[in-house]
Amino acid sequence: QPVYAQMVDDLIKKINEGELKAGEYLLSEKKLAQIHGISYMSVRKGLEKLVERGIIKKLPGKGNLILGGKSSPKKVCVLLHDVGSPFVQKLIKGVNENVSQDGVVFHYFNSGMEEDEELSILSHLMEENFHGLIISSLATSKCAEKLKYFNKRNFPIVMLDHRVPNINAPCITSDNVGGARLLVSHLINEGYKRIAVIFPQSYISTIRARLEGYRQVLMERIGELQPELECLGELKFGMDEKKESEEWVKNQVKKLLRMPSPPDAIFFENDLFALYGINELKKEGINVPKEIGVVGFDDLPFAAHISPSLTTIRQHCEEMGVKAKELLYEMVSPKGEKKFSSLEIKVPVKLMVRESSRKGKEVR
Repeated sequence: QPVYAQMVDDLIKKINEGELKAGEYLLSEKKLAQIHGISYMSVRKGLEKLVERGIIKKLPGKGNLILGGKSSPKKVCVLLHDVGSPFVQKLIKGVNENVSQDGVVFHYFNSGMEEDEELSILSHLMEENFHGLIISSLATSKCAEKLKYFNKRNFPIVMLDHRVPNINAPCITSDNVGGARLLVSHLINEGYKRIAVIFPQSYISTIRARLEGYRQVLMERIGELQPELECLGELKFGMDEKKESEEWVKNQVKKLLRMPSPPDAIFFENDLFALYGINELKKEGINVPKEIGVVGFDDLPFAAHISPSLTTIRQHCEEMGVKAKELLYEMVSPKGEKKFSSLEIKVPVKLMVRESSRKGKEVR
């Protein structure tokens, strides 16, 4: 056995028996070397083994914090942008599937799409002895530096739904490019030629991917882009996000209708925005889908029940949650390898064709 093994076994025994308690700090490396009669180098190797097994955590400038014995569960923070939305609820359901596996405990936090709240939660992660982070966020500009700090310390992070720029961590997302391609190809097949997009939050990576898919199909099928029909925003909504987003979407619809050559179809960023758009088109006396076709993204529960029913893309959110959890398990396990940093898993999507884009079918 290595010379540090006896020290490791002794410390684990004292932790399991309660002589050394979780939340306390181990003695200094100098004192441990004296007590166990080994060198500083051997002490450090032994402490590294305890870190790998999740029994202690090294905190720069503070020492070696005791997390618990062999059977102590590992704490994972799941930071979500809006726990009340149907999309996020499905993500949570996926993460919660078989959560007893490997002794990992998930703690859920809601940022409410507020950057300051998200930053506050991230700032307390290491202080509260968390072992990993699953993050699905729409408010990241102030938090990127904190995530970079975690990167430098090899703190396990899995990004869920969209990638935070310049963060070296794996990401689980839907195939947003593929979904947009399915929608736009469908519209063209139905006979629509001037296809607008209304994307209020185009700075988000998932939305940029949908814009990319839209542009790809226009070039392939029509031979040119239609930049005058791209209604893009960099909006970060205030206190009443629902009211602000609804007003912005309606204003974009009005702007498109006033054009000398208005669109004959509109691709909305998500289903809720598509609902706002359909309501505004009805007010303007526009027939959907005969005069203007409409498509959304997400397949929220109401999409199949509004009039006209909404053509959209169904995302498999529960599968995304399951994959994020499984990947995090691997990263926090004692045998976890640092091989996931650039990994991006794209979960397939499904086109749901309904009344709002069937040009030959008139729905009032």
